[in-house]
Amino acid sequence: MTGYLVLLRCAMDDLPIRLFEDKEEAVKFASDPAAVEAEAEQIAGQVFDSDLTMPVAVAVLFVEEGTPKELVFSSSADPSAD
Repeated sequence: MTGYLVLLRCAMDDLPIRLFEDKEEAVKFASDPAAVEAEAEQIAGQVFDSDLTMPVAVAVLFVEEGTPKELVFSSSADPSAD
């Protein structure tokens, strides 16, 4: 798999949110706090059976053949901190 992985970085864990083929689409999604939060809450609860603990940042990683290669975007998960 080669693409862009959106992660919600929390104080204790990182939560994978969504994979994209296109960098611009990944960054656009990661830049929308409401979209990231809604999807993160669903994934945390339904997939991992856990709660989100202190979101710190949203990141987009370039992944090549399944291996993270480069951080291409990072933003505070707290909109008041930007």
